[in-house]
Amino acid sequence: MKVKRSELTNLLQGINSINLTGVKFNYALLKNKKKIQEELETLKTVIKPDKKVEEFEKARIELCKEYCENDKNGKEIIKQGKFVGLENNKAFTIAIDKLKETYKETLDKKDAQVKEYYKLLEEEVEIEMHQVALNEVPKEITTKQLESILVIIKE
Repeated sequence: MKVKRSELTNLLQGINSINLTGVKFNYALLKNKKKIQEELETLKTVIKPDKKVEEFEKARIELCKEYCENDKNGKEIIKQGKFVGLENNKAFTIAIDKLKETYKETLDKKDAQVKEYYKLLEEEVEIEMHQVALNEVPKEITTKQLESILVIIKE
């Protein structure tokens, strides 16, 4: 069957969300899980950040800590996963722009890497999925679970 890699990631999530009984059913899930993981393994190498990106992220977080608002104990204030007080902070903007300029080549490479990753996600690949008969699907399966693995069900 031809399928986009992005659909394989969704199928893998669906498989991982199911914990039901049935030997043939679980056998099919495990066989497909292994095939999907093998196909998606290449994506991990494409998106893996290099050391320079990690350096940039550490430096960026240090700048955030330096310029953000602090509570009465001197601890950084973080709301909804973001440092508070950076949005209209001119000094922070100047510092972060300077950091981005220092790491421009690294960030450009990262952007290209992310674009390549999304391009690979949308590529169709040929993968032979292990089918399971509808009568082998446990009756306890939810509609949402069934929908997530529908491509491997044969009627």
